[in-house]
Amino acid sequence: MKRKKAEPSTNGLAEAMRSLAESQAKLEQSQLSLNQSEAILIQAMATLTANQGTFVDRMAAADARFAAFQQELADRFARVDERFNRIEAILLEHQTMLEALPEAIREKIGFRAPGNE
Repeated sequence: MKRKKAEPSTNGLAEAMRSLAESQAKLEQSQLSLNQSEAILIQAMATLTANQGTFVDRMAAADARFAAFQQELADRFARVDERFNRIEAILLEHQTMLEALPEAIREKIGFRAPGNE
């Protein structure tokens, strides 16, 4: 009978060993999956870093173009303001001349208003 008692404990040990082997195989598969996921993550991070670098370079170039455009626009508006100021001064001068013109014509032709003689 001792053999029969030994057999069930041997069967229990064999079952435990089989279960351990299965668990170890599952653990190894999980580790492999984790390693693959980590490799994919590292590749994605490298791609992201490269894309960020490209983006930063493009933003710097766009900022430089925008700053140049703003400066060109400011220069253009300065020229337009200067030109409008000159035109306004000329118009004011012409307005003064036109306001004085009727009297100058009267004097030129010798016309005197009644009561100014």
